[in-house]
Amino acid sequence: MICRWWLNAWCAYRDGIVGSPTQAITEGQSRVVTALMLLSGTEVDGPVPGTYEYSIDGKAADMKFNLLTQHGKPIRVLRGSQLKSKYAPEGGIRYDGLYVSTMMFISPIFTNVIRYTMDSHSHKIVNPHTNTYRLKLTLKRCEGQLPFEQLQIIPLPSQMDEWEMYNKLVDKDFRACYGDEADYASWKDNQEAEKREKRVWLETQAFKDVQRTSNPHYAGH
Repeated sequence: MICRWWLNAWCAYRDGIVGSPTQAITEGQSRVVTALMLLSGTEVDGPVPGTYEYSIDGKAADMKFNLLTQHGKPIRVLRGSQLKSKYAPEGGIRYDGLYVSTMMFISPIFTNVIRYTMDSHSHKIVNPHTNTYRLKLTLKRCEGQLPFEQLQIIPLPSQMDEWEMYNKLVDKDFRACYGDEADYASWKDNQEAEKREKRVWLETQAFKDVQRTSNPHYAGH
């Protein structure tokens, strides 16, 4: 199963790696989480080498509260190209192997609080008016798998050719379905804005990585 790559979540669902093309979490028996798709949000290196810190903001209904019970249990992790992460594939969705959750917390976003701390595995509503939360999940890759560095070549050039053709088809279908040039222009603008936002984010994180390497006391996040 390792090294598998798909154009989108529907293709991954077709092949049985996830249980739903529209849900980030796949649950097995007794609601045990078996797969997690990281398709949006951000990911940076974790506090310990070999760990990865995933973060995403959303409404309470979108928070993955059932992950709180998965501490230390293996989960299949897939990364998508829209994830803001230096480990995300250039296109499509890639299966990156088994990981375990080593730490997780869900905290409310309180706009006029700059810095706060929450205990691991805790959940508390501080500002019910916003109903906006931030999930932070620290993942550690299980041992005995193909080295993660070898996965970074995925997607291969031939797969990127498929990715380009797929996006041309999506573009064509959008035009056919909606027709309105204004709607199409707005959709394309949004896509380009998302790409620019991710590019700027990656450049910023690369700068922070250099600062941390050269200055162990650097506290940028």
